[in-house]
Amino acid sequence: MNPIAFLFPGQGSQYIGMGIDLCSHFEAALHTFQEASEVVGFDLLHLCTEGSADQLMKTENAQPAILTASVAAFRVLQAEFSPKPIYGAGHSLGEYTALTCSGALAFADAVRLVHLRGKWMQEAVPAKAGLMTAVTGLDPHVIAEICHEITSSDEIVVVANHNSHQQVVLSGHSSAVIKATQKIEGLGGAAKTLSVSAPFHSPLMTPAAEQMKAVLNSTVFNKMDWPVLSNVTAMPYASPEQIPDLLAQQITSPVRWYEIMSYLNHAGIQTIVEIGPKQVLKSLMKQSFPNIESYSMERVEHYHTLLSVSSLEKESNPPDGMRFLKKCLVLAVSTKNYNPDAKEYQEKAVLPYQQMKALKERLESEKQQVTAVHMQEALQMLRSVFETKRLPKEEQDARFESLFLETGTKKWFGHVCT
Repeated sequence: MNPIAFLFPGQGSQYIGMGIDLCSHFEAALHTFQEASEVVGFDLLHLCTEGSADQLMKTENAQPAILTASVAAFRVLQAEFSPKPIYGAGHSLGEYTALTCSGALAFADAVRLVHLRGKWMQEAVPAKAGLMTAVTGLDPHVIAEICHEITSSDEIVVVANHNSHQQVVLSGHSSAVIKATQKIEGLGGAAKTLSVSAPFHSPLMTPAAEQMKAVLNSTVFNKMDWPVLSNVTAMPYASPEQIPDLLAQQITSPVRWYEIMSYLNHAGIQTIVEIGPKQVLKSLMKQSFPNIESYSMERVEHYHTLLSVSSLEKESNPPDGMRFLKKCLVLAVSTKNYNPDAKEYQEKAVLPYQQMKALKERLESEKQQVTAVHMQEALQMLRSVFETKRLPKEEQDARFESLFLETGTKKWFGHVCT
């Protein structure tokens, strides 16, 4: 297998509609959003798919939403591939996702932490008092010198992200960022204001960093399944004990993303997969290190592309997909109906069953392979039938457990019904 790294996006990658594609096809993705919604106390999937862009952009909403969408995509990928890259890394907020997917941080804890992180980062600076701007077309050392010249005790502007050899991001007081931007443009550089609601990775975030340090110190961090690179050091964490302090520092420190990409390149990484909304990190990698194969994992079409990538290690001993489909159909038809609503029963039980039965028959007649996507569709059908027939929750759980045990699929799909 070619050496591979998983990368996870940060804030600014949010958009209305993210997550819905995978949730419409994979039970594991939908379950991930349901888990996160219970932690934050509101429907995250509804916010991501039907909420307003202004609400989603709020830091306290955007951070748990992006983390959840990324973990959902990782879990879908996990059903087909062994999730053991050589390294993992995440851009700012994405570092929490990387730690979660590596096993260092429980998902519920991660959602809770980034929700607080977003809330406190939002509160650290009054609305519109801070700004972040991406800058290209000028030497990063020149940009850093301009920031130094403008910064005073009352006006702060710093380089917050070293994203590539061509792009850095400025952060600080709005007035100072605007002054720096005007100077940069006067020297031939280009600038673009970012869709974020606070000046992250600047000294203005100190109150949030202090609040986060307290909750991070009381959070349990476990040994990682694979190394994760820190935004603060651009090096892998040496131990779980380092995590609280470095994550607290991260809030006010610059994101050393170009150094992280350089580290991966020098370590011999040949393939990266950006897991989560948009393709920002994939684009940065292609721009800086075109020798590294770069892929995305956010939508069903990405999933199917990755199925054909030979450099990715596939799970050994895949389950018997046809047996799984047949068992789902048997469980669906043999479950007693307690729902008197004939229309609902027809639309949400009979029709999904008929569609899945037709799919099974077509795959058999054409001698096509049953993929993980087909199996996820069968699970969605079965859940719809169970819920429409108003089968009690404990009986649903028992039947799912029986399904996974009899078909040997518990490690693939067992988590979707817990």
